[in-house]
Amino acid sequence: MRLCAAVVALAVALVPLTWYVTLMPLWLTQSGERDATVFYSQGMGLWLNFTEHVGDPSFDPGNSLWIPPQESGADTYSAQCAAKQTFCANAVGELHKQYCQVMDVYCGAAMTFLQLALSVMAGVSLLAVVWAVHLITTTHRTIADLYLMHLCVLNGVGCLVSAVVWYFCVFRLVLNSTFYKDQFNRCSENDSGRSCWQMGVCVYLLVAGGVLYPVLSVLVVSHATNKFRRFQRLLRRLYESSAVVDVPPPLVAMKSQIVNSSDDMLASGELALNVEERLQTTSLAPLKRHPSALRSEENLDTDLEEQKQDESPAPPPVAV
Repeated sequence: MRLCAAVVALAVALVPLTWYVTLMPLWLTQSGERDATVFYSQGMGLWLNFTEHVGDPSFDPGNSLWIPPQESGADTYSAQCAAKQTFCANAVGELHKQYCQVMDVYCGAAMTFLQLALSVMAGVSLLAVVWAVHLITTTHRTIADLYLMHLCVLNGVGCLVSAVVWYFCVFRLVLNSTFYKDQFNRCSENDSGRSCWQMGVCVYLLVAGGVLYPVLSVLVVSHATNKFRRFQRLLRRLYESSAVVDVPPPLVAMKSQIVNSSDDMLASGELALNVEERLQTTSLAPLKRHPSALRSEENLDTDLEEQKQDESPAPPPVAV
């Protein structure tokens, strides 16, 4: 039961984490403050970037990646890149060209890859929740048993790969650009409570997702294994119950039946022998002819001979 709750709870918890990382403009952040009432911050994300002024709307710590410095608000990625094309089409000054190099990174292929990858992972996170609930509510084998673990591993690997792509193909290129180095020098020399551009919380959450999704896959495999073992035990009990119903007679009973049948056979054999012996002992003696019967038989033969003589014709007279 605890394992079931852990599977569902972790799958549900990873959904807002994945969507937060995908949508929030906190992949690259910087901030600064003049006093307790004046504050400035900026952030970049995959789909949005924002600028926030608190207290004094004209306060700018001089570390903005946008030219001209933005007012408080949020701009979409597509709008920012569309403005970049118009702005960089007529680049004249060196600073202008350096800024456009940074925008080429921000609107480049790496960001497009990250947008697609995080969008897929956000959708997979929802599917993982549905399959996790389906996994623990069914006792038979389902598609969740076969592929939920693969989805979790896919999302975990995707999170780690996205973090690596962001660090090497976006973050390092932006920080090593000539435009940002000038901004960084001004930022580091100003001790008015500024934080220079750095990786935001979304990147750390992305790495956490890359660790937690494999953990979820392990929990899914453990639950699927336990469910399969329960099925094996149930199948064994069913087999044992059917074996009890159709169990053959015990060996002792079989032996007694064999002995009884052999006794019956012996008894019938002895009876047959007794009958045969009795018939042999009680057989009739051969009949003997009585003297009167012999005399009657002799008289009968004599009568037959005389009858034959009477019936035979007399011989003809002999002529003299």
